[in-house]
Amino acid sequence: MNICPTNTSAAINELVCAFESLPSWEKRYFYLIELGKQLPSLPSDENQALHFNGCQSSVWLTTSLQTQEDAPRLHFLADSDSKIVRGLIAVLHRVYSGQTPDFILNYDIDALFEQLALEQHINAGRRNGLHAMEMHIKGIARSYTA
Repeated sequence: MNICPTNTSAAINELVCAFESLPSWEKRYFYLIELGKQLPSLPSDENQALHFNGCQSSVWLTTSLQTQEDAPRLHFLADSDSKIVRGLIAVLHRVYSGQTPDFILNYDIDALFEQLALEQHINAGRRNGLHAMEMHIKGIARSYTA
């Protein structure tokens, strides 16, 4: 039996615990879709959103940097026309949004996806799109580090 980790943020702990409590890929799949439904939507007038074209779906992403507690933190909103991709975006959002650029650059999101047992269930097109989004977010974070 896996024990929920205590050395990461509460949002990441919640994700790990939730996924570990689901016994099958089908239940994890539906949970991922539910996470996507909880993702905040992009404002309809958002003209600055970057559009990612993937093999199976489209993704729109917008980022901003805000200083909180004397530390810059990167925030982002994203959306997709695919339910499962929205769920994957929701995972990225819970991990990266509101974090410092250093955290974003150093956090091993691939290890999290492996721990959540999502990596083996994501097809190549979705993996490539997810990787492109991750690299874009890390590129923005890198631009804010000295």
